[in-house]
Amino acid sequence: MERPAISQAIGLAVDAHGLVHLRLLNSQGGKLAILVMAPEQARKVAATLNQVADKAAQVAATPMTEVH
Repeated sequence: MERPAISQAIGLAVDAHGLVHLRLLNSQGGKLAILVMAPEQARKVAATLNQVADKAAQVAATPMTEVH
């Protein structure tokens, strides 16, 4: 199952202060958000984004006749 475009366009970088820069892009490469956070927060955000992407892929794969 292919993941939604946003999950394929996440940029991660760590700056000199140890903060994680998480860049979210849309499918056309445009910036949606840039988040700066501590590594512990970044791990939680990444886990949540993965869960959302997985759920979105499940919904996208569900035929419309089965959506209630």
